[in-house]
Amino acid sequence: ELTLQQGWNLVSSFVDPVDTSLEAVFGPALAHVVIVKDQTGVYWPAGNVNTLGEWSSSKSYKVFTDAVVTIELSGMAPLPENTPISLGIGWNMVAYLRSTPMPVEQLATSVAGSILLVKDDKGGVYYPGEGVNTIGLLQPGSGYMMYVNAASTLTYPSNQAASKTSSVRSNLAAAEAAPAE
Repeated sequence: ELTLQQGWNLVSSFVDPVDTSLEAVFGPALAHVVIVKDQTGVYWPAGNVNTLGEWSSSKSYKVFTDAVVTIELSGMAPLPENTPISLGIGWNMVAYLRSTPMPVEQLATSVAGSILLVKDDKGGVYYPGEGVNTIGLLQPGSGYMMYVNAASTLTYPSNQAASKTSSVRSNLAAAEAAPAE
């Protein structure tokens, strides 16, 4: 479920909808959708224009609505760790693929020193070079604008907390190495 505020929203989804047509994705909320954009296309329902094609969970979208609306998405959730996102030099609209929040600083583990700036649609910024972080946590359902200085591939960690995963792996390794009783 995504709640869109009246005006501009920067959204993504961590679900691959069963029906990826934009009409199906927006459902009853479509009456209030004025325009949807990604980095290369536009969906303008009133003008019967669709150069976006279909909804993709690996993309982020700018959506302008004339009212507060909620869209329901049902389908399978892709594994974020198996869904790399290619980033070109400059600005990129980036989907957040995890089903749980994550500190924005953890992006650096995937795209190293190439991130110069990350913005959300609420005015928050992450500017690592200056130690500025007003985003805090990346949120499921949100999209982000990311400026990178080198072509990169963003890969999110799994939906399991990294510390829990490491702990489980360490415990399994210790158990496998322990002599049988």
